[in-house]
Amino acid sequence: QTAGEVRGRAGRMHEFPSLEAAEDAIARLTERPEPLAAALGRRPGQKEGRYAHLLSGAPDPDEPLALPAAGGPHEERIARLEALVEALQARADHLESALAAFRRQFE
Repeated sequence: QTAGEVRGRAGRMHEFPSLEAAEDAIARLTERPEPLAAALGRRPGQKEGRYAHLLSGAPDPDEPLALPAAGGPHEERIARLEALVEALQARADHLESALAAFRRQFE
């Protein structure tokens, strides 16, 4: 996870006031005598470095990172917005035809 993901997902346990506060907490976990987290670094194509917990052992560096699950809240929002755009387009088409019919009355 990135520091931003840790900050967002840990909100039920602890509210970090800033991204820097989350990064500081992660740094403290990595610097303990027995570290509880490790920096994975930034992989090609990624904007930020990732971190992993060490509670179940060290992560395999060659194992691909899990991708976010499809069908998340963003996809639901996009689907709602697309439906709204389609409805608005249909309404605009109807209004244009009604206006054209109205204009024909005065020709």
